[in-house]
Amino acid sequence: MSTPRSLRIRILLSLAVPALFIVAFPLAFISAFHSPAPNEVTMTVVGPQAVATEVADSLDKTKEFQVTHTDVVEEAESDVKDRRAVGSLLITMHEDPTQGPETITAYVGSGNGPSTVAVIRAAAEKVAGELDVPLTVKDIAPVATKDPMGSNLFYLLIYSTVGAFMLVIVLAETAPGTRARTMFAVVGVGSILIPPLVFGLSAFFVGDYGASFGAIASVLAVDALYVFTIGSIAILMHEFLGGSLLLGVLLLAIFFNVPSSGGPVPFALLPDFWQSIHSFSFGAGAMEAFRGLVYFDGHGVSRWILQLAAWAVAVPGAVAIVALSKSNHRMRNELTLMKRKARKRGVNVATVADATSSTGELMEGKVR
Repeated sequence: MSTPRSLRIRILLSLAVPALFIVAFPLAFISAFHSPAPNEVTMTVVGPQAVATEVADSLDKTKEFQVTHTDVVEEAESDVKDRRAVGSLLITMHEDPTQGPETITAYVGSGNGPSTVAVIRAAAEKVAGELDVPLTVKDIAPVATKDPMGSNLFYLLIYSTVGAFMLVIVLAETAPGTRARTMFAVVGVGSILIPPLVFGLSAFFVGDYGASFGAIASVLAVDALYVFTIGSIAILMHEFLGGSLLLGVLLLAIFFNVPSSGGPVPFALLPDFWQSIHSFSFGAGAMEAFRGLVYFDGHGVSRWILQLAAWAVAVPGAVAIVALSKSNHRMRNELTLMKRKARKRGVNVATVADATSSTGELMEGKVR
């Protein structure tokens, strides 16, 4: 006995999910993480122009670093603290300038990702060796003692991601006829409840990262915006793909989002493609805001929060467009069906169209 066409389609769609994992994991994750290396790492070199220019040019001639130089001593620390640079080198001269450089101090921030510290340190050691001067390394944004790998904020991002899209997936499975506005209400409640829940559970192990109450409250607010964004993406996939929403959610929330977030591998060590995605992705907006709030006293977070907020506004707008398009499509189909029935009964088609015009106007304004 042959298999019904509808059943064959459902089988193929169910097989698409594991197939997506098999194909997308290597393409996304391995392409991003297989060989972390410095890629246009921002660095500031501070010192007298003659010396700083030479050092900056030697570092900037490769694709590994993007270097600026200045003679303003305060910028060595402030550029790192304000996240204008991943690291900086301060070249201190002898009292007698003719004796050349006396020391080099490298400023780093392991809150950007501990692996970035190794990159700046390696460059600083090379410069110090060439100038034959001692090197001192200062970490002005150290990671928390209970988070030596700097990975737990990324785990917060992952837990929030899964919690957000699972709300919509479970709702779509248990109540297939749920309207978009009801799903948004559920996601809205989830965006309030999920951040403190996942943060609170992780705090049993990693504490509060040594951050202030205000910083933690800000992290939870950003996470709430992120949860709403992920939930909205899941709703969009439900409206656009129906029962196949899991495929769309995995592509956007996992395979597009996670490698570009800068969590597992910091932005400075990602390949060109993933750096470009990082510059506008919602996961990067949340991840970099987390880091800025916890480890850098909020410096530079506005740019990332705006990046995330743009998605939080745009995705519900896309849901509204898709829902309106589907509503108009249903309206046209119903009107066409009414006209066909009218022809069969010998009723004037224009009369039917006039009688249904007010109904059509109402249907155009409805959004599921």
